[in-house]
Amino acid sequence: MMPAAHPRSHRRAMRAQLGVAAVELAIVLGFTMVLLPAVALFGRVFYQYSIMKGATRDAAAYVASVSPTALRDETERARVFAVAQRIVTDAALHSGMMEATAVGAALVTCGGRACQTTAPEHLDVSVTFTLDSDIFTYYTGIWLDENTRGWEVIATSTIPFSK
Repeated sequence: MMPAAHPRSHRRAMRAQLGVAAVELAIVLGFTMVLLPAVALFGRVFYQYSIMKGATRDAAAYVASVSPTALRDETERARVFAVAQRIVTDAALHSGMMEATAVGAALVTCGGRACQTTAPEHLDVSVTFTLDSDIFTYYTGIWLDENTRGWEVIATSTIPFSK
């Protein structure tokens, strides 16, 4: 039969384990506190990209639904493109992007060219948006060059033209 462990030595061993656990917690918590803002900021970038990607897809579907003659007429084409721009702007407004994000104009092209003469095979709608906030710049400044403020992201959707 083995002798029982001395109660004092058992308490010392338990205290030592608690100290090790506290050091491990401090290390893990330190890394987590450094990485958590970066994860949140990149999550914001991907969320806003998905909103703009959906908006460009909706705008492209709208432009693709108009007749080829409407795209050839300058006045009607301007009206259609204004509606496409409104679709993108409304999506940005409803998602709350406009507070710290600059959303550019929607660019509509027909097969990579201006929509003017012939019916295109496909339509492209793209929009550029720039995340520009002090918090974002503070945490991601090491990835930006000195003259850049914010991140520029481009969302593009291509859809076949319905004839």
